Amino acid sequence: NTSYTLILLVRSHPRSTQRRSSAASDVYKRQPLYGFGAKPRFPGLFLNQTSHCFPLTGDVNNPDVYGLEGIMNAYNNSLLQMELSGPTYFNPLIQEASKLAQEIKNKNLDIYTILLILTDGAIHDMQATIDTICNAAYLPLSIIIVGLGTEDFTNMTILDGDDGLYNSRGELAKRDLVQFVPFAQFRNDPVELARNLLEEVPEQLVQYYTTVSYTHLTLPTIYSVQISVVAASFKKK
Repeated sequence: NTSYTLILLVRSHPRSTQRRSSAASDVYKRQPLYGFGAKPRFPGLFLNQTSHCFPLTGDVNNPDVYGLEGIMNAYNNSLLQMELSGPTYFNPLIQEASKLAQEIKNKNLDIYTILLILTDGAIHDMQATIDTICNAAYLPLSIIIVGLGTEDFTNMTILDGDDGLYNSRGELAKRDLVQFVPFAQFRNDPVELARNLLEEVPEQLVQYYTTVSYTHLTLPTIYSVQISVVAASFKKK
């Protein structure tokens, strides 16, 4: 089977002592949700070519969903409104996340974005993806990749970049911002799964604020980080 999966952009909002209002808390639970590797067949988004980044809401002007229930509802509904198709490209997804992170950086907002990708490991734009990840090292962004199934995850391990990630010009990424976790390894242990998913995020955030964003020398306190792992993928048999 070939998996066509989704991404979840999760924003953590650094603050020190500010208390959250109910309105602010409501906003924080809304996350943009995208799919890739399919031809959307939504009433407001109908494409004849394979899309590598489309909102699972079917609304190009509003990709946001609310909480875990919103994620699952949008996911299940989208399965009925798409034609699964390859190849699998990561680069458009990471570019979309980078665009959002760049907008946040330009506005000097204390928001750190986490991009969650669920995938079977297939990728057909490896070098372009590496180049985009290296560029994203300068943005308030981390990428968590969850490998589903038992396919070859060699490329995902390379993207993890623990031994360094080099772009097509031979330049080393400014910092590590990718964490890869194989879901099957922790299938029966959700606590350990969550620990491994988030294990590198604190250090990645610190690296960003201390080596890239020199205007934020006083590290913020992260008071809201919400990650919902949806262990499902689009399947084409």
